Amino acid sequence: MSELHRIRLEGHWQRTAVETRTACIRSFGAPRTLPDGESAWLEGAGWPELAEVTVNGLSIGVADSVFSFDATAILKPRNSVEIAWIGHPEAPVGSLALVIRGAAPSVS
Repeated sequence: MSELHRIRLEGHWQRTAVETRTACIRSFGAPRTLPDGESAWLEGAGWPELAEVTVNGLSIGVADSVFSFDATAILKPRNSVEIAWIGHPEAPVGSLALVIRGAAPSVS
């Protein structure tokens, strides 16, 4: 799959810490309706290891410090992503992007 468009989701993070669990939450809008053959992926880097990534209340995976998860099926016009981990309450917020991918062009 080839990358068609990258939307950086920087800033506007809300950090919460309850006991040993730390979470960063951010809202974002879906870019548009995706045509057939396109998909929307959340890609992150620099987050604590074993962080759970949740979109609109649904877990889409447990991340290493670098991750890429297909979120196409669960995106709505307005969305909320939460990245949560155990420990390290002062860990820096990593980077996150919504990446639109399309089928790789065919070679003739």
